[in-house]
Amino acid sequence: MDCSYRCCLVVLFAVHLCFLALSAQCRPFEYSKPSSYLVVSQISASPSPAPEAAAAASQPPSPQVSVFSVVSYGAVGDGVADDTQAFKVAWDAACQADDPAVLLVPRHYTFMIQSTIFTGPCTSRLVLQVVFMF
Repeated sequence: MDCSYRCCLVVLFAVHLCFLALSAQCRPFEYSKPSSYLVVSQISASPSPAPEAAAAASQPPSPQVSVFSVVSYGAVGDGVADDTQAFKVAWDAACQADDPAVLLVPRHYTFMIQSTIFTGPCTSRLVLQVVFMF
């Protein structure tokens, strides 16, 4: 094996281990259509809340969440094409979002990325969500 091939395998293995470590913190998320910006609808409070719920209803509604899929930013996910630039662009867009954002790495794809550093600071809370095929 030549050095560059070994180095690529080591990087892919390290990324795989990172994704496995992150999976324990990920919540299940069903993803159906690639979209660079998806607003999750909010359910409004009932018109006449119960007396116990009146205090909770007076709090401002939680902010909407923007979902940024790496596929929408050009990631191919065939395991051959380099998807690093798409991951960087999706990260930058999610990092600049006004609302809390989710950077989505959907299942049913095999992404290949080079070693990279995702930088901040971000304007709002950002979650990297890797959806596995379990």
